[in-house]
Amino acid sequence: MPPTRSRIHFGTLDISDPRYDPLHIEYVPTLVNARIQHARLIEEELIIQGLHVIGASLAERRLQLHKVLVTEQRYNLVKEVVSCNDLDDAMIIIEKAIPCFLHLENRTLEAIIIHLIQNGLQLWEIDSRAAHALRCAIETEVNEVIFGEPTCISN
Repeated sequence: MPPTRSRIHFGTLDISDPRYDPLHIEYVPTLVNARIQHARLIEEELIIQGLHVIGASLAERRLQLHKVLVTEQRYNLVKEVVSCNDLDDAMIIIEKAIPCFLHLENRTLEAIIIHLIQNGLQLWEIDSRAAHALRCAIETEVNEVIFGEPTCISN
């Protein structure tokens, strides 16, 4: 019988790398048994949430569960704000949530840049000249565009 309370979590506030936490939604299992257990965990979590996605791949199930967990978290935040009897208490709850919204754009851009660099560095294994060209292009972009100008290069 599956558990009645959710055990899986998401986000990166409590751990440094979610890919190594078996209870994180972004866990990347390397062993066959770990894959089976993680797939079972995702399935149990979907059942807890009242969803049973038949015929969907593990990636689709994981995405569906992530959407549900994010929606549930937002609902709980709104419910907590609405249930406050004092406007000051409600504002404190809202103010705790605001930094996440304000920094979302920066974190998204950072993730895009990191993924581009990681994908580019995979060229290193294939072609060392391409990897060197990539490193030079990144260094030039950072020094002349992001943190400086062509006439005033940053350190």
